[in-house]
Amino acid sequence: MKKNSITFLALFVILLNIGCAQKKSTGVSYAQPDLEEFFEEKAPQKISDPFEKFNRIVFVFNDGLYEYVINPVSQAYELVLHSKIKTGMRNFFNYLKSPIYLASNMLIGDSEGAAFVLGRTLAHTFVFGLFDFAKIPRNVNKNFCDVFRIWGIPKGPLIVLPLLGPFHTRDAIGTLLGSYANPVNQVNTEWTVPLKFSETLSEWPETYSDYTSMKDSTLDPYTATRSWIMNRE
Repeated sequence: MKKNSITFLALFVILLNIGCAQKKSTGVSYAQPDLEEFFEEKAPQKISDPFEKFNRIVFVFNDGLYEYVINPVSQAYELVLHSKIKTGMRNFFNYLKSPIYLASNMLIGDSEGAAFVLGRTLAHTFVFGLFDFAKIPRNVNKNFCDVFRIWGIPKGPLIVLPLLGPFHTRDAIGTLLGSYANPVNQVNTEWTVPLKFSETLSEWPETYSDYTSMKDSTLDPYTATRSWIMNRE
């Protein structure tokens, strides 16, 4: 059981790469380069990459894992489950992250956003977060990556972590902190592994679609990914 738990936990954290790097959600407007436009129009720039040799090795390892392990399992998941069930699961895991959204809004001084999150959480508690009926006029699902960005903390160099994927250093720290704070990771029962694995699968299709779009847009996916991440706000 312990070995299985470690395996499925590894699959779960892949998406966390992405928690900040690919799906940054915030109610504050900031420039975010479109993937296709970025790879078609962005002129090559010299970017400091002190860990490039290590990063490239890990990048190739992660790419194989995504393509030959995670994506096939995700495709089976998409075929088996009804769309309403998948939507309910996404809503449920989003609901469980409410404490992170609440804390992040408070840390950047957005009292209105914090009030929206609190009200939505209380409303959704009656349906265990499975239905998203409490509509909010703006996106308040901020995370710790957003907090560090708004605080003005420098990005730092790119680092590609096994399983987790590519980040600039600031987002890597924000992602790990968010992972620790995620209530799903605090559960220590026989349901821990299934919950984490289900959360990964519920978010993977959109994530992998962005990833494959990036790969198809360039001859050197590592360089393209590095440029995209380091040019994000």
